[in-house]
Amino acid sequence: MPALGVDFSVFPEKGGLQRDYVPFHDHRMPGASDEQLLQNSVTMESLAGHQGDKLSVEVRVTNDQTGHHIPTDAPIRQMILVINAFDAVGNRLELVEGPALPAWTGDYAGNPGKAFAKVLRDEWTGEIPTAAYWRPVTIVEDTRLPALATDVTQYTFNLPEAKVAKVEVRLIFRRAFYELAKLKGWDDPDILMEEATIHVEQSR
Repeated sequence: MPALGVDFSVFPEKGGLQRDYVPFHDHRMPGASDEQLLQNSVTMESLAGHQGDKLSVEVRVTNDQTGHHIPTDAPIRQMILVINAFDAVGNRLELVEGPALPAWTGDYAGNPGKAFAKVLRDEWTGEIPTAAYWRPVTIVEDTRLPALATDVTQYTFNLPEAKVAKVEVRLIFRRAFYELAKLKGWDDPDILMEEATIHVEQSR
């Protein structure tokens, strides 16, 4: 916790006393409300290149800044890796190998990428994923990224040999499952944690 440039914990005009014998440290815990904190949580590296008539993409996400699993706290939060690849005129390239995002990611479902979350099933209703973690639940999967771990995913797209391409990689933090947010009328925007754009030149 960083030291603060103050020597009181309560404003003096409110009765606070100065304490100058040790520094005060910042004990605020903004969590997911702090975009800068989220954007400094992980490191992302992306590579792309030709392999014959295919475009190969590799993305590495390392949880090197948090000291705990990410995302954490309520198991309705997700970290969503979204990959988009285009040819020279903007046509979306076909994914022929690699993971795609699950249905519960809503507007990202089916896109190349990976979701990081603790997904629960409600044992009373069978709902997957459920936000009611205080009820009897079973962990369906836990793809959160542990502290200091690196997740590596690879994607292959159809791309005629020698053609140029553009790859857009985004890592997004979402506070609640898509359908739950729609049901509740929550309009909290997604937070862009990391992004990269890779231009793949013509092979020779």
